[in-house]
Amino acid sequence: MTKRFRRSGVALAALAALVLAVGAAAGTARGPKLTLTWQAPTPADGSAFTVTAGSPVSFELAVSSSQPQLALIGSRGLPAGASLVAAYGRPGLGTVNWTPTEEQVGEHVLTFSAQTHDLPHAYARPRSFLVYVLPTAPAAQGEPFPLNGPNGLSRWAYILRTVPARARPSAAAKVITRLRPRTP
Repeated sequence: MTKRFRRSGVALAALAALVLAVGAAAGTARGPKLTLTWQAPTPADGSAFTVTAGSPVSFELAVSSSQPQLALIGSRGLPAGASLVAAYGRPGLGTVNWTPTEEQVGEHVLTFSAQTHDLPHAYARPRSFLVYVLPTAPAAQGEPFPLNGPNGLSRWAYILRTVPARARPSAAAKVITRLRPRTP
């Protein structure tokens, strides 16, 4: 019987040690240390830029630390032809340059990050911008075009019954097709 009590005592002691270890770790931070802050002239998170294909777009980024640490700005998957020139500094500075091509017409999300040089690393919350690239010339009549536009503008509507789709916004215009409430 004493053997059973000893085993139970050892199991209870192990359980108590586990509870103490988990409780002590519960107050510790998990994940990256987000102590770097974006500063002017960095555009606000979610800012939108509209540019015509073939025209350059450029913006400046800056990030700083409350500690005397060097910071560097990085990017995540820039579109073809876009570049980020950045160097460690106090504050960390960077310049984004891009001249989108006609093939890049549409919406592009550019995301930037930052981290310190020295250990333990500190990070900034990622900063993302929307760049909407417009075509150099409007689409020809009858040519397909995207329904999304600058600044996140989208054009759509629910339909309740089958309706005619017309060549122009006029009841007298030629019917091109019929739109059904359910689509394939």
